[in-house]
Amino acid sequence: MILQSALEYDGGDTIQNYRTERSDAGGLMKRKKNILCPLRSTRLESAKGLLLCYAVCVILFLGFKLCAGLWVFYGFQNGRYAQRNLTLNDFEQYGVEQLDDMTMVNATDDTQLWITENIYNLYVDCDFSYDPGEFLAFYSYKADGVFSAERCVRGKQYGRYYVFEFPIGTNQIRVDTGVHPSITVSFQEILANKYTFNTVMRFSTGELFYLLAVPGVIYGVLDLISGIKIKGNTAQF
Repeated sequence: MILQSALEYDGGDTIQNYRTERSDAGGLMKRKKNILCPLRSTRLESAKGLLLCYAVCVILFLGFKLCAGLWVFYGFQNGRYAQRNLTLNDFEQYGVEQLDDMTMVNATDDTQLWITENIYNLYVDCDFSYDPGEFLAFYSYKADGVFSAERCVRGKQYGRYYVFEFPIGTNQIRVDTGVHPSITVSFQEILANKYTFNTVMRFSTGELFYLLAVPGVIYGVLDLISGIKIKGNTAQF
């Protein structure tokens, strides 16, 4: 009887200890879940917020490009941007020795061709007698003859053309045909305001880079401001 009682007592303690350990383990798991759930929830909310920020930025960007494209399209339709072939006689010339309508020689190291009209792009097919060093175009919105390095584009070569693309509202451009004198420039074609689909809906690599980078920066700033406000409200309580 004594032995049986001892066994029953030990068994009861064992069961009780097991129940206690199991209860403690269950409480620990619950605490872990309580800790992890807010983290998972925070990460999920952050991902949703970032995606929402990207979606809003993409919609705004495409809306802006669509409005700009419609404005350019309307400009081609109403004649504001008139596609036409140019010769050297259509330009104001500075430091130019003109040989014929489509051939010239740089007389200085700062030869310039100016034209004042609504220009959206310029397609230039030409040959240089040797490397000009630079082939640039400056643009102005006011047509006042004031140009700056901030409003300058380089000719991008597509096939046989050097292509210069200008912002909406450009009323005057200046083309620099090289930094060396005595360069002979032979033009085969100078085409202003060429109309293509890419002309109307223009996307640059810089714009796409900003579209990828800016939403993340905006979300980070907003998240930081939101965190500061929450901490401030908590501190007040």
